[in-house]
Amino acid sequence: MLATLWIVLTYPLSFFRRRHDLALEVLALRHQLLVLELQPRRPRLHRSDR
Repeated sequence: MLATLWIVLTYPLSFFRRRHDLALEVLALRHQLLVLELQPRRPRLHRSDR
C-alpha cells in the first residue's frame, strides 16, 4: 500500500523531467512488482505429494 502511495505521489513530478518515457517505464515496472507481491505464494511440494 505504501509503495502504491509512493508511485501516485512521485509520478506527477516526472512530468517536469525530460525523460518522460523512462518515468513511464519505471511506473509500469513498479506496478508489475506490486502485482507480483500481491499474488499468493505457491505451496511447496514434497516427495509424498507425488
